Amino acid sequence: MSSKPLKIQGKEFLPLETGYLTESAIRKCKEELNETPERKAKRIEELRSLLEGKWDPSELPIERLKQTIVMVVCQALRDPMTQINGFKVIYDLDGLSYKHWKYFTPHNLFLFYNGIVNCSPARYKEVYIINENILLKLIWRVIKPVMSEKIKSRIRFLSNPEELLDYFPRCIMSSEYGGDILEADIKDWIKRANKEQQKFTLRGQPNYY
Repeated sequence: MSSKPLKIQGKEFLPLETGYLTESAIRKCKEELNETPERKAKRIEELRSLLEGKWDPSELPIERLKQTIVMVVCQALRDPMTQINGFKVIYDLDGLSYKHWKYFTPHNLFLFYNGIVNCSPARYKEVYIINENILLKLIWRVIKPVMSEKIKSRIRFLSNPEELLDYFPRCIMSSEYGGDILEADIKDWIKRANKEQQKFTLRGQPNYY
């Protein structure tokens, strides 16, 4: 399908998929959304700085955290290899404190579980939890009854981070967990994901098989 404007009865119409931003769209973006390349780059950098450390509710509101989780999961699912092999997830709860407790309501916990497990087409192979504390034990008591037996059987509580090396190759693990990777910065993945988002939009990446 051509992305060029179509002329019907003397009037010009844009096709369903354009593949580019029109001058009017760029102008509307600036005027109505106050969006510029500089502003976008600044906001992405701010998001990166927030995600590099532990979640601080005063810096990253819970609603923004929910949106970020959805964005990351959806982007990861664009890769056909991830669609086939699924996820292995590591939750590092170091630094989890009572300032987070008020956000772990039954509503939020059920929303998180149901949204991730039942509302996204992802395969969760294993979930590893490290640096657990008394707060996690309380959270586990709340959410465990709503979990399926299949998911519960795939959750592993590890007594120390080094135990992750029993399940993951050292070459793909951060040095923080005894692996070989000295700098686990995902900025290159974010840049690549952004380019793929622009190129493939809702269609995702092409299948390779």
